[in-house]
Amino acid sequence: MNNIFKTSIAKIETSSLVVSMNAKLAQLHAAFEQLPKRDQLALKILGGFLAIFIVFGGGYWLHHKAEVTKENADQARQLLLWMRGQAPHLQATTGVSQPLSTIIQDAAAQQGLTVTQTETAGKIAVSTSHQSFAVLGSWLTRLAQSGIQVDQLDIEQQAGGVLQLQATLTKP
Repeated sequence: MNNIFKTSIAKIETSSLVVSMNAKLAQLHAAFEQLPKRDQLALKILGGFLAIFIVFGGGYWLHHKAEVTKENADQARQLLLWMRGQAPHLQATTGVSQPLSTIIQDAAAQQGLTVTQTETAGKIAVSTSHQSFAVLGSWLTRLAQSGIQVDQLDIEQQAGGVLQLQATLTKP
């Protein structure tokens, strides 16, 4: 087995690419050694500067590309948020008009709310509760974007921090 390994190494060492590369490197090294010490020092400094320039220049280029990509991702996120914000407007202006109770239930389901409704004379009294005012506010905003008008609104904080919302809604 050791003999096979030595044979493989010998084949690799004698490959034409390795031989030609070694020959070129030997020529360059011999030419470098024939230069005066001052020129050798200048070439070493220039080579070091070139290596540093390549490393830091490449690092700056990568950093710049990462910043551009981050800005593009932020713009795409903002566009997505804007599009989501415009969706209720588009849904409200297109398609068949839905009953008020259906619009209320759909908006509540999108926010994860359970709503109880009582309809009287074209108005619907709703009641729901949640711990976050942001969720309740978002639900009311969705309703307003759908063309629903809030006639009366009452929000009370119950025990345990739960907010109880009662409202009277109409669709003009």
